[in-house]
Amino acid sequence: MLNYLKNIEIKNSDGSWQKANDGDEVFVTTGENISVRVSIGNLGEGILNKSNVNLGARNKTNALIFPNQSMNKDVLPLEDYNFTEFNLSAINEEENVYFRMFINNSSGGILAWFGEEWNITLSPSSDTNKLIFRGTSGSNIAWFGDKGNIILKGTCTVQASCTATDSNSFIFKNSLGQEVAHVNSAGSLCLESGDCSDHKSNCNTPGANSFIIKDLFGTNKIYINESGALCLTGKLTQNGNP
Repeated sequence: MLNYLKNIEIKNSDGSWQKANDGDEVFVTTGENISVRVSIGNLGEGILNKSNVNLGARNKTNALIFPNQSMNKDVLPLEDYNFTEFNLSAINEEENVYFRMFINNSSGGILAWFGEEWNITLSPSSDTNKLIFRGTSGSNIAWFGDKGNIILKGTCTVQASCTATDSNSFIFKNSLGQEVAHVNSAGSLCLESGDCSDHKSNCNTPGANSFIIKDLFGTNKIYINESGALCLTGKLTQNGNP
């Protein structure tokens, strides 16, 4: 199937434009409209006529979730087009958005969808305070938030021994000075015990010498304890875009 979509950018919870491809997840600010920019390319199958070709986005129930985005000019073969920036409505829970081109009928309804469809997951994030880990280039590779969410550019693994192999790792040690966990320069989290599960009901029993992230009310939201076990009350995102 032909892919007319070239680029989708969504303003994330940090206020930055984040490029999103099919299958990606973007964390957005809870309760605020979501800014989107889309560009398409005409693959040479004919003219994309401004009078009947539109960009649409639907949710998992097939309902259109924003006013159809029309073009202000015909797009000739092998020509690109940038839609005017537009907003999706605010969300308070995870939402899958399916972007695709369509042809409208004489009454303005949908006659037929065409081209590839991109499925992008929008997840609400209210972590206003974050511990941000940055790589050697200065870009974010991971963060731990005060609402209990973690985003890793890499993955989370549990190993019998976590020994950092690069000098830019953030290392968690026990009371004896022994490494029990780390976030490396690729944004991967290594743990020496427990698992990588998330959405724990609470993190109230970290034990002595634990590394703890608390919210503004002093409630534990994340910890890594002296054994290298992780607890978090929010969502753990792997292969994400922190």
